[in-house]
Amino acid sequence: TDVEITGLSINYTLGPDVWKSTDKRPVIDRFEALLANFKNSDSLLFEMAQQLLSPPESSVTAGYLRQIALPETTITLTDQLSGQKWKIPTGYLDLRRTDAGLSVSLSGDITVAATHIMPIDFFLLFDNRKKQAVTILKFSDLRPSALAGKVKALSGLATLNIPASGNIKFTIDHNFDIPVMAFSLALGKGSINPYNIYSKPLKVTAAALDGHILRKRNSIVLDKISFQLGQTFIRGTGLLYGAIDRPGIAIKANITNLPFVNLKSYWPGEFGSGAYQWITRNIDAGIVPKGTLSVDITP
Repeated sequence: TDVEITGLSINYTLGPDVWKSTDKRPVIDRFEALLANFKNSDSLLFEMAQQLLSPPESSVTAGYLRQIALPETTITLTDQLSGQKWKIPTGYLDLRRTDAGLSVSLSGDITVAATHIMPIDFFLLFDNRKKQAVTILKFSDLRPSALAGKVKALSGLATLNIPASGNIKFTIDHNFDIPVMAFSLALGKGSINPYNIYSKPLKVTAAALDGHILRKRNSIVLDKISFQLGQTFIRGTGLLYGAIDRPGIAIKANITNLPFVNLKSYWPGEFGSGAYQWITRNIDAGIVPKGTLSVDITP
């Protein structure tokens, strides 16, 4: 049986408790806990989900169902405290079921206050034989500062005024665990100031980050780091580990065409403050055609 429902509206409100969580676990651990609660529940929703994840069979409630298409679906997420709304005005949701497994896709454009934020494509492929789901999220033209809007709890994103495109991919195994989450990001021209470590936002010409998150090691491996800051290029690898609010940082990179006059803008003064002060006082000219960068900051 194939079902198509046009013009469906889905609305959800985020209550104040969403932003008051004291759970300091990494995001992957919290997401796994959410999946585990869903798995262990006796709700009708989970019972139906189990049936949909099984091959089509006429003897069960959802056994005849092979495809659900929801074109022109409006999805609205509202923050109760600020009144901020994130909306997908004309989304397309498609669920297809076969003997091999289940595929779910969602595509649309996210808007905030009638302002276009980013196109989004979400895919989930469940393999009946392996009992695991591969999930892929693709996005483009995302500007985190615009996505945060008026939500105070997301104010950290306000310092990331830069367009981003990329994808996130992870597998949910038969135990509802996520061993590895891979990501690939490309950044355009803009400015960043993570954790407000700079006195003024750092201007970025272009950047790219490829890496993966290792849940068991509580670390983020940066397989590729590439930054263009004006005429200066930085390329290397890195590792973030430990607590998410103040992680350890290890970076090895090569630098080309670095003007000393710009060094004080690129170097966060709170790290290695003694060397930073000496360089800013004594060197104000010249250029480094080639050099290396080594960062080792413990948590």
